Amino acid sequence: MNASKCKEVRINARRVEKIRVQDEEVEEFDEFVCLGVKVSKDDGGTEDLKNRLRKARGAFQSLRKIWNMRSIGKKTKVNMFKTLVRSVLLCGCETWKMTKCEEKKLDAFSS
Repeated sequence: MNASKCKEVRINARRVEKIRVQDEEVEEFDEFVCLGVKVSKDDGGTEDLKNRLRKARGAFQSLRKIWNMRSIGKKTKVNMFKTLVRSVLLCGCETWKMTKCEEKKLDAFSS
């Protein structure tokens, strides 16, 4: 590991001692973007969830012509939704701190 390439964001952390890699301190941030996912100390992913919902709606809308085609079966459309839309929505979801309200938003969109 390279300490200069590492970043640290603590969400609801009880420990306060610095993380060290090969006698170098890892830099601590309140928020940063990694692979298009915003990781934040304060909201635990609320802003990123909103952003992901917007992107997923956009992906869904861009496929509007396909959803209206009668020549494509329902099963194929469901597979396309899971592959092309839901994957956009859930990208980076491992970093989110989920609340009941956010869970309902995800369920409403992906059900």
